[in-house]
Amino acid sequence: MLCPCVAQNVNYDDVAVIVNANSPGSVQIGNYFMAARNIPANRLITINAPVTSTIFTSEFPPIREAIEDHLIANELVDSINYIVTTLGVPVRLDNGTCDSLLQISRCSSFDTEVALLLGPYADQVLEQGSVFNPFFEPPGHFSRTEYGIYLVTRLAGPTVQDVLDLIDRSGPSIHVHPSGAMAVADMNNTDTNPGVQNFWNQFIYDVMEAVPDPGPQVVIDTTTVLLDKIANVSAYVSLTATSEPFLPNFQWSPGALAVEWMSFSGLDYDEPGPDVGYNRLSNWIGSGATIAVGAVNYTYASQWYFTRTMLDHYLDTNYHFNAAESMYGGIQRLSWIYQAVGDPKTSIVWDLSIGVPEDQGTTVPVLWPNPCKGIFRVALPRERIAQVSLIDVAGRRVTVHTRVSPAFAEVDASGCPNGLYLVEVLTNSGNRQCIRILLER
Repeated sequence: MLCPCVAQNVNYDDVAVIVNANSPGSVQIGNYFMAARNIPANRLITINAPVTSTIFTSEFPPIREAIEDHLIANELVDSINYIVTTLGVPVRLDNGTCDSLLQISRCSSFDTEVALLLGPYADQVLEQGSVFNPFFEPPGHFSRTEYGIYLVTRLAGPTVQDVLDLIDRSGPSIHVHPSGAMAVADMNNTDTNPGVQNFWNQFIYDVMEAVPDPGPQVVIDTTTVLLDKIANVSAYVSLTATSEPFLPNFQWSPGALAVEWMSFSGLDYDEPGPDVGYNRLSNWIGSGATIAVGAVNYTYASQWYFTRTMLDHYLDTNYHFNAAESMYGGIQRLSWIYQAVGDPKTSIVWDLSIGVPEDQGTTVPVLWPNPCKGIFRVALPRERIAQVSLIDVAGRRVTVHTRVSPAFAEVDASGCPNGLYLVEVLTNSGNRQCIRILLER
Protein backbone atom coordinates (compact mmCIF):
# COMPACT_ATOMS: atom_id res chain seq x y z
CA MET A 1 0.00 0.00 0.00
CA LEU A 2 1.40 3.37 -0.98
CA CYS A 3 2.19 5.97 1.62
CA PRO A 4 2.47 9.68 0.82
CA CYS A 5 6.08 10.59 0.09
CA VAL A 6 7.77 13.89 0.78
CA ALA A 7 8.46 15.88 -2.38
CA GLN A 8 12.02 15.40 -3.52
CA ASN A 9 14.56 18.20 -3.89
CA VAL A 10 14.67 18.11 -7.68
CA ASN A 11 17.92 18.55 -9.56
CA TYR A 12 19.36 16.75 -12.57
CA ASP A 13 22.82 15.82 -11.30
CA ASP A 14 21.77 12.15 -11.36
CA VAL A 15 20.73 12.25 -15.04
CA ALA A 16 22.96 11.14 -17.95
CA VAL A 17 22.14 11.87 -21.60
CA ILE A 18 22.98 9.67 -24.61
CA VAL A 19 23.43 11.25 -28.05
CA ASN A 20 24.35 9.70 -31.39
CA ALA A 21 27.34 11.43 -32.98
CA ASN A 22 26.00 10.44 -36.40
CA SER A 23 22.75 12.37 -35.87
CA PRO A 24 23.05 16.19 -35.71
CA GLY A 25 19.51 16.34 -34.32
CA SER A 26 20.39 13.95 -31.50
CA VAL A 27 23.40 16.08 -30.53
CA GLN A 28 21.33 19.27 -30.68
CA ILE A 29 18.61 17.80 -28.46
CA GLY A 30 21.11 16.45 -25.94
CA ASN A 31 22.95 19.76 -25.64
CA TYR A 32 19.70 21.71 -25.36
CA PHE A 33 18.34 19.44 -22.62
CA MET A 34 21.56 19.52 -20.62
CA ALA A 35 21.70 23.32 -20.77
CA ALA A 36 18.01 23.66 -19.88
CA ARG A 37 18.34 21.36 -16.84
CA ASN A 38 21.85 22.43 -15.80
CA ILE A 39 23.21 18.89 -16.16
CA PRO A 40 27.01 18.64 -15.62
CA ALA A 41 29.01 18.19 -18.83
CA ASN A 42 30.46 14.81 -17.87
CA ARG A 43 26.94 13.32 -17.95
CA LEU A 44 26.87 13.56 -21.77
CA ILE A 45 27.50 10.13 -23.35
CA THR A 46 28.30 10.05 -27.07
CA ILE A 47 27.83 6.87 -29.09
CA ASN A 48 28.41 6.02 -32.76
CA ALA A 49 25.38 4.19 -34.09
CA PRO A 50 23.39 3.88 -37.31
CA VAL A 51 20.70 6.55 -37.61
CA THR A 52 17.88 4.03 -37.93
CA SER A 53 15.00 3.00 -35.68
CA THR A 54 16.11 -0.65 -35.62
CA ILE A 55 19.59 -2.12 -35.36
CA PHE A 56 20.62 -5.75 -35.12
CA THR A 57 21.72 -7.11 -31.78
CA SER A 58 25.17 -7.74 -33.29
CA GLU A 59 25.58 -3.95 -33.59
CA PHE A 60 24.85 -3.28 -29.92
CA PRO A 61 28.06 -4.50 -28.13
CA PRO A 62 30.30 -1.54 -29.18
CA ILE A 63 27.48 0.88 -28.28
CA ARG A 64 27.10 -0.80 -24.91
CA GLU A 65 30.84 -0.61 -24.36
CA ALA A 66 30.88 3.15 -25.08
CA ILE A 67 28.09 3.77 -22.57
CA GLU A 68 29.64 1.61 -19.87
CA ASP A 69 33.15 3.02 -20.40
CA HIS A 70 31.85 6.57 -20.00
CA LEU A 71 29.96 5.81 -16.81
CA ILE A 72 32.94 3.97 -15.31
CA ALA A 73 35.56 6.54 -16.37
CA ASN A 74 33.52 9.38 -14.87
CA GLU A 75 32.64 7.43 -11.69
CA LEU A 76 28.94 7.70 -12.47
CA VAL A 77 27.86 4.05 -12.32
CA ASP A 78 25.95 4.32 -9.04
CA SER A 79 25.44 8.08 -8.84
CA ILE A 80 23.29 8.17 -11.98
CA ASN A 81 19.64 7.20 -11.50
CA TYR A 82 18.21 8.25 -14.86
CA ILE A 83 19.46 7.96 -18.44
CA VAL A 84 17.87 9.94 -21.27
CA THR A 85 18.20 8.84 -24.90
CA THR A 86 17.47 11.20 -27.77
CA LEU A 87 15.86 11.26 -31.20
CA GLY A 88 18.44 9.68 -33.54
CA VAL A 89 19.53 7.01 -31.05
CA PRO A 90 18.33 3.51 -32.15
CA VAL A 91 14.96 2.46 -30.79
CA ARG A 92 14.76 -1.33 -31.27
CA LEU A 93 17.21 -4.25 -31.11
CA ASP A 94 16.52 -7.17 -33.44
CA ASN A 95 18.23 -10.54 -33.80
CA GLY A 96 16.20 -11.25 -36.90
CA THR A 97 12.98 -12.34 -35.18
CA CYS A 98 11.18 -9.03 -34.54
CA ASP A 99 8.88 -9.58 -37.50
CA SER A 100 8.11 -13.22 -36.74
CA LEU A 101 6.14 -15.15 -34.13
CA LEU A 102 9.47 -15.86 -32.42
CA GLN A 103 9.87 -12.17 -31.51
CA ILE A 104 9.20 -12.82 -27.81
CA SER A 105 12.51 -14.69 -27.60
CA ARG A 106 14.61 -11.72 -28.67
CA CYS A 107 13.19 -8.40 -29.72
CA SER A 108 13.55 -5.48 -27.34
CA SER A 109 13.78 -1.74 -26.99
CA PHE A 110 17.19 -0.10 -26.84
CA ASP A 111 16.16 1.76 -23.70
CA THR A 112 15.10 -1.25 -21.60
CA GLU A 113 18.42 -2.95 -22.41
CA VAL A 114 20.39 0.15 -21.34
CA ALA A 115 18.40 0.10 -18.09
CA LEU A 116 20.21 -3.14 -17.10
CA LEU A 117 23.81 -2.05 -17.70
CA LEU A 118 26.54 -2.32 -15.03
CA GLY A 119 24.27 -3.80 -12.38
CA PRO A 120 23.03 -7.14 -11.02
CA TYR A 121 21.05 -7.78 -14.22
CA ALA A 122 23.81 -6.88 -16.69
CA ASP A 123 24.33 -10.52 -17.70
CA GLN A 124 20.72 -10.60 -18.94
CA VAL A 125 21.23 -7.89 -21.57
CA LEU A 126 20.25 -9.30 -25.00
CA GLU A 127 19.57 -12.71 -23.48
CA GLN A 128 16.51 -14.74 -24.44
CA GLY A 129 13.27 -13.72 -22.78
CA SER A 130 12.96 -10.73 -20.48
CA VAL A 131 13.82 -9.55 -16.97
CA PHE A 132 11.28 -8.79 -14.26
CA ASN A 133 11.46 -5.08 -13.44
CA PRO A 134 12.58 -4.74 -9.78
CA PHE A 135 10.93 -1.30 -9.67
CA PHE A 136 7.55 -2.66 -10.78
CA GLU A 137 4.67 -1.27 -8.65
CA PRO A 138 7.09 0.38 -6.20
CA PRO A 139 6.16 1.53 -2.68
CA GLY A 140 8.50 4.52 -2.78
CA HIS A 141 10.91 6.59 -4.84
CA PHE A 142 13.58 5.20 -7.11
CA SER A 143 17.32 4.96 -6.60
CA ARG A 144 19.92 3.04 -8.58
CA THR A 145 21.59 1.78 -5.42
CA GLU A 146 18.36 0.20 -4.15
CA TYR A 147 17.01 -1.30 -7.38
CA GLY A 148 20.16 -1.98 -9.44
CA ILE A 149 18.85 -0.54 -12.72
CA TYR A 150 18.57 2.82 -14.48
CA LEU A 151 15.27 4.38 -15.46
CA VAL A 152 15.68 5.22 -19.14
CA THR A 153 13.38 7.63 -20.96
CA ARG A 154 13.61 9.10 -24.45
CA LEU A 155 13.39 12.64 -25.78
CA ALA A 156 11.79 12.06 -29.17
CA GLY A 157 9.09 13.42 -31.44
CA PRO A 158 8.27 13.97 -35.11
CA THR A 159 11.00 16.60 -35.57
CA VAL A 160 13.90 18.09 -33.64
CA GLN A 161 11.83 21.23 -33.03
CA ASP A 162 9.00 19.11 -31.59
CA VAL A 163 11.48 17.62 -29.11
CA LEU A 164 12.84 21.03 -28.13
CA ASP A 165 9.24 22.12 -27.54
CA LEU A 166 8.72 19.00 -25.44
CA ILE A 167 11.70 19.94 -23.26
CA ASP A 168 10.35 23.46 -22.83
CA ARG A 169 6.94 22.27 -21.57
CA SER A 170 8.38 19.54 -19.31
CA GLY A 171 9.93 19.53 -15.87
CA PRO A 172 9.13 19.09 -12.17
CA SER A 173 5.97 20.42 -10.49
CA ILE A 174 3.85 21.56 -13.42
CA HIS A 175 0.78 23.16 -11.81
CA VAL A 176 -2.59 22.19 -13.29
CA HIS A 177 -6.11 23.05 -12.15
CA PRO A 178 -8.05 19.75 -11.90
CA SER A 179 -11.37 21.35 -12.85
CA GLY A 180 -11.91 20.72 -16.53
CA ALA A 181 -8.93 18.36 -16.89
CA MET A 182 -9.81 15.06 -18.53
CA ALA A 183 -8.51 11.51 -18.04
CA VAL A 184 -9.71 9.80 -21.22
CA ALA A 185 -9.87 6.09 -22.04
CA ASP A 186 -10.84 5.31 -25.63
CA MET A 187 -11.06 1.60 -26.43
CA ASN A 188 -12.29 1.84 -30.05
CA ASN A 189 -12.04 -1.94 -30.38
CA THR A 190 -13.32 -3.05 -33.80
CA ASP A 191 -13.82 -6.70 -32.76
CA THR A 192 -17.60 -7.30 -32.65
CA ASN A 193 -17.32 -10.45 -30.53
CA PRO A 194 -19.17 -9.66 -27.25
CA GLY A 195 -16.64 -11.60 -25.20
CA VAL A 196 -13.74 -9.63 -26.65
CA GLN A 197 -15.57 -6.35 -26.13
CA ASN A 198 -16.41 -7.21 -22.51
CA PHE A 199 -12.80 -8.18 -21.87
CA TRP A 200 -11.45 -4.83 -23.07
CA ASN A 201 -14.22 -2.83 -21.43
CA GLN A 202 -13.63 -4.39 -18.00
CA PHE A 203 -9.90 -4.00 -18.58
CA ILE A 204 -10.16 -0.27 -19.11
CA TYR A 205 -12.65 0.25 -16.27
CA ASP A 206 -10.13 -1.34 -13.90
CA VAL A 207 -7.26 0.77 -15.23
CA MET A 208 -9.17 4.04 -14.89
CA GLU A 209 -10.10 3.25 -11.28
CA ALA A 210 -6.60 4.51 -10.46
CA VAL A 211 -7.40 8.12 -11.39
CA PRO A 212 -7.37 9.99 -8.05
CA ASP A 213 -9.69 12.54 -6.52
CA PRO A 214 -8.80 15.38 -6.62
CA GLY A 215 -7.70 14.89 -10.15
CA PRO A 216 -9.03 14.94 -13.69
CA GLN A 217 -12.55 14.00 -14.71
CA VAL A 218 -12.70 10.41 -16.00
CA VAL A 219 -14.23 9.73 -19.42
CA ILE A 220 -14.46 6.19 -20.82
CA ASP A 221 -15.56 5.45 -24.38
CA THR A 222 -16.19 1.82 -25.33
CA THR A 223 -17.56 2.37 -28.84
CA THR A 224 -15.70 1.64 -32.07
CA VAL A 225 -15.63 5.38 -32.84
CA LEU A 226 -12.47 7.23 -31.88
CA LEU A 227 -13.00 10.25 -29.65
CA ASP A 228 -12.08 13.57 -31.17
CA LYS A 229 -11.82 17.27 -30.28
CA ILE A 230 -11.37 16.89 -26.53
CA ALA A 231 -9.91 19.76 -24.53
CA ASN A 232 -7.60 19.70 -21.49
CA VAL A 233 -6.60 16.02 -21.75
CA SER A 234 -4.25 15.28 -18.85
CA ALA A 235 -4.16 11.49 -19.36
CA TYR A 236 -5.06 9.40 -22.38
CA VAL A 237 -5.17 5.60 -22.61
CA SER A 238 -6.05 3.96 -25.92
CA LEU A 239 -6.18 0.59 -27.62
CA THR A 240 -6.49 2.24 -31.07
CA ALA A 241 -7.48 -0.99 -32.80
CA THR A 242 -8.84 0.90 -35.79
CA SER A 243 -8.88 -0.21 -39.40
CA GLU A 244 -8.58 3.35 -40.70
CA PRO A 245 -5.83 5.94 -40.18
CA PHE A 246 -7.09 8.49 -37.67
CA LEU A 247 -5.40 10.99 -35.40
CA PRO A 248 -7.68 12.53 -32.74
CA ASN A 249 -7.59 16.30 -32.42
CA PHE A 250 -6.85 16.88 -28.72
CA GLN A 251 -5.81 19.92 -26.75
CA TRP A 252 -3.45 18.55 -24.13
CA SER A 253 -3.26 19.76 -20.55
CA PRO A 254 0.21 20.72 -19.21
CA GLY A 255 2.20 17.64 -18.19
CA ALA A 256 -0.16 15.26 -20.03
CA LEU A 257 0.46 11.49 -20.14
CA ALA A 258 -0.47 9.34 -23.18
CA VAL A 259 -0.43 5.53 -23.22
CA GLU A 260 -0.88 3.67 -26.50
CA TRP A 261 -1.50 -0.07 -26.18
CA MET A 262 -1.20 -1.18 -29.79
CA SER A 263 2.12 -2.59 -30.95
CA PHE A 264 4.71 -0.48 -32.77
CA SER A 265 3.46 2.77 -31.20
CA GLY A 266 6.96 3.49 -29.89
CA LEU A 267 8.99 2.43 -32.91
CA ASP A 268 9.04 5.18 -35.54
CA TYR A 269 9.51 8.84 -34.68
CA ASP A 270 10.70 10.20 -38.03
CA GLU A 271 7.50 9.17 -39.86
CA PRO A 272 4.80 11.15 -38.06
CA GLY A 273 1.13 10.87 -38.92
CA PRO A 274 -1.75 8.43 -38.56
CA ASP A 275 -1.28 4.82 -39.59
CA VAL A 276 -3.60 1.84 -39.95
CA GLY A 277 -4.19 0.06 -36.64
CA TYR A 278 -2.32 2.33 -34.24
CA ASN A 279 -1.05 5.80 -33.48
CA ARG A 280 2.59 6.53 -32.74
CA LEU A 281 3.88 8.06 -29.53
CA SER A 282 5.42 10.54 -31.93
CA ASN A 283 1.92 11.78 -32.80
CA TRP A 284 1.03 12.45 -29.20
CA ILE A 285 4.28 14.27 -28.47
CA GLY A 286 3.99 16.31 -31.65
CA SER A 287 0.44 17.37 -30.78
CA GLY A 288 1.31 18.43 -27.23
CA ALA A 289 1.48 15.48 -24.81
CA THR A 290 4.38 15.64 -22.34
CA ILE A 291 5.12 11.99 -21.51
CA ALA A 292 4.09 8.80 -23.31
CA VAL A 293 4.41 5.02 -23.07
CA GLY A 294 4.17 2.48 -25.88
CA ALA A 295 5.86 -0.53 -27.45
CA VAL A 296 8.39 -1.12 -30.22
CA ASN A 297 6.91 -4.47 -31.28
CA TYR A 298 4.14 -6.97 -30.62
CA THR A 299 2.92 -7.16 -27.05
CA TYR A 300 0.34 -8.90 -24.86
CA ALA A 301 -2.85 -7.40 -23.50
CA SER A 302 -2.11 -8.65 -19.98
CA GLN A 303 0.98 -6.44 -19.75
CA TRP A 304 -0.98 -3.24 -20.29
CA TYR A 305 -3.19 -3.80 -17.27
CA PHE A 306 -0.40 -2.24 -15.26
CA THR A 307 -1.15 1.12 -16.86
CA ARG A 308 -3.25 1.43 -13.70
CA THR A 309 -0.03 1.84 -11.71
CA MET A 310 1.23 4.54 -14.09
CA LEU A 311 -1.95 6.56 -13.58
CA ASP A 312 -1.99 5.98 -9.84
CA HIS A 313 1.60 7.20 -9.43
CA TYR A 314 1.63 10.08 -11.88
CA LEU A 315 -1.82 11.59 -11.29
CA ASP A 316 -1.95 11.23 -7.50
CA THR A 317 0.27 14.18 -6.72
CA ASN A 318 0.29 13.48 -2.98
CA TYR A 319 3.04 10.95 -3.65
CA HIS A 320 5.28 13.18 -5.78
CA PHE A 321 6.30 10.43 -8.19
CA ASN A 322 7.99 11.79 -11.29
CA ALA A 323 7.35 10.70 -14.87
CA ALA A 324 10.07 8.03 -15.03
CA GLU A 325 9.05 6.52 -11.68
CA SER A 326 5.41 6.49 -12.77
CA MET A 327 5.99 5.00 -16.20
CA TYR A 328 8.45 2.33 -15.04
CA GLY A 329 6.28 1.57 -12.02
CA GLY A 330 3.74 0.18 -14.51
CA ILE A 331 6.23 -1.63 -16.77
CA GLN A 332 6.55 -5.24 -15.62
CA ARG A 333 9.38 -6.45 -17.90
CA LEU A 334 12.77 -5.03 -18.90
CA SER A 335 15.01 -6.22 -21.74
CA TRP A 336 11.74 -6.21 -23.64
CA ILE A 337 9.68 -3.97 -25.91
CA TYR A 338 8.59 -0.95 -23.85
CA GLN A 339 9.32 2.66 -24.68
CA ALA A 340 8.92 5.60 -22.26
CA VAL A 341 9.12 9.13 -23.68
CA GLY A 342 9.74 12.40 -21.85
CA ASP A 343 11.83 14.28 -19.33
CA PRO A 344 12.20 11.72 -16.51
CA LYS A 345 11.61 14.26 -13.74
CA THR A 346 8.44 15.79 -15.12
CA SER A 347 5.64 15.87 -12.56
CA ILE A 348 2.31 17.60 -12.08
CA VAL A 349 0.61 19.20 -9.08
CA TRP A 350 -3.15 19.65 -8.87
CA ASP A 351 -3.49 23.29 -7.88
CA LEU A 352 -6.85 24.90 -7.14
CA SER A 353 -5.27 28.35 -6.86
CA ILE A 354 -4.46 28.74 -10.56
CA GLY A 355 -6.89 29.62 -13.34
CA VAL A 356 -9.44 27.14 -14.60
CA PRO A 357 -8.69 26.13 -18.22
CA GLU A 358 -11.11 27.37 -20.84
CA ASP A 359 -13.44 24.90 -22.54
CA GLN A 360 -12.11 24.40 -26.06
CA GLY A 361 -15.03 22.54 -27.59
CA THR A 362 -14.96 19.33 -25.56
CA THR A 363 -17.39 16.61 -26.67
CA VAL A 364 -17.24 14.56 -23.45
CA PRO A 365 -20.07 14.39 -20.87
CA VAL A 366 -20.32 17.02 -18.14
CA LEU A 367 -21.68 15.66 -14.85
CA TRP A 368 -22.65 17.47 -11.63
CA PRO A 369 -22.52 17.29 -8.69
CA ASN A 370 -19.73 14.77 -8.30
CA PRO A 371 -19.49 13.33 -5.63
CA CYS A 372 -23.27 13.05 -5.47
CA LYS A 373 -25.70 12.37 -2.61
CA GLY A 374 -28.38 10.86 -4.83
CA ILE A 375 -29.59 13.06 -7.70
CA PHE A 376 -27.22 14.28 -10.40
CA ARG A 377 -27.39 15.76 -13.88
CA VAL A 378 -25.38 14.95 -16.98
CA ALA A 379 -25.09 16.88 -20.25
CA LEU A 380 -23.22 16.34 -23.50
CA PRO A 381 -22.28 19.48 -25.42
CA ARG A 382 -23.80 19.68 -28.91
CA GLU A 383 -25.61 16.33 -28.59
CA ARG A 384 -29.00 15.26 -27.25
CA ILE A 385 -28.97 12.50 -24.62
CA ALA A 386 -31.24 9.53 -25.32
CA GLN A 387 -30.52 7.31 -22.33
CA VAL A 388 -28.41 7.18 -19.16
CA SER A 389 -27.44 3.97 -17.37
CA LEU A 390 -25.60 3.38 -14.11
CA ILE A 391 -23.02 0.55 -13.89
CA ASP A 392 -21.53 -0.66 -10.60
CA VAL A 393 -17.92 -1.81 -10.03
CA ALA A 394 -18.93 -5.41 -10.82
CA GLY A 395 -20.15 -4.34 -14.26
CA ARG A 396 -23.86 -4.75 -13.40
CA ARG A 397 -26.43 -2.26 -14.65
CA VAL A 398 -28.30 -0.59 -11.80
CA THR A 399 -31.93 0.49 -12.20
CA VAL A 400 -32.36 4.25 -11.80
CA HIS A 401 -35.03 6.78 -12.72
CA THR A 402 -33.95 9.18 -15.47
CA ARG A 403 -35.65 12.32 -16.74
CA VAL A 404 -34.29 13.55 -20.07
CA SER A 405 -34.70 17.20 -21.12
CA PRO A 406 -33.25 19.02 -24.17
CA ALA A 407 -30.42 20.48 -22.05
CA PHE A 408 -29.51 17.58 -19.73
CA ALA A 409 -30.57 14.30 -18.16
CA GLU A 410 -31.43 14.13 -14.46
CA VAL A 411 -30.75 10.82 -12.74
CA ASP A 412 -32.15 9.76 -9.36
CA ALA A 413 -29.66 7.31 -7.81
CA SER A 414 -30.83 7.87 -4.24
CA GLY A 415 -31.77 4.19 -3.94
CA CYS A 416 -28.27 2.98 -4.84
CA PRO A 417 -25.65 2.01 -2.24
CA ASN A 418 -22.70 4.34 -1.71
CA GLY A 419 -19.72 3.71 -3.95
CA LEU A 420 -18.12 4.30 -7.31
CA TYR A 421 -20.20 3.91 -10.48
CA LEU A 422 -19.88 4.45 -14.21
CA VAL A 423 -22.51 6.65 -15.84
CA GLU A 424 -23.07 5.41 -19.39
CA VAL A 425 -24.49 8.08 -21.70
CA LEU A 426 -26.17 7.16 -25.02
CA THR A 427 -26.98 9.99 -27.45
CA ASN A 428 -29.57 10.18 -30.21
CA SER A 429 -26.76 9.81 -32.76
CA GLY A 430 -25.64 6.52 -31.20
CA ASN A 431 -22.56 7.93 -29.45
CA ARG A 432 -21.94 6.04 -26.20
CA GLN A 433 -19.55 7.32 -23.50
CA CYS A 434 -18.92 6.68 -19.83
CA ILE A 435 -17.93 8.93 -16.95
CA ARG A 436 -17.20 8.09 -13.33
CA ILE A 437 -19.30 9.25 -10.36
CA LEU A 438 -19.02 8.72 -6.61
CA LEU A 439 -22.21 8.27 -4.56
CA GLU A 440 -21.75 9.20 -0.92
CA ARG A 441 -24.11 10.39 1.79
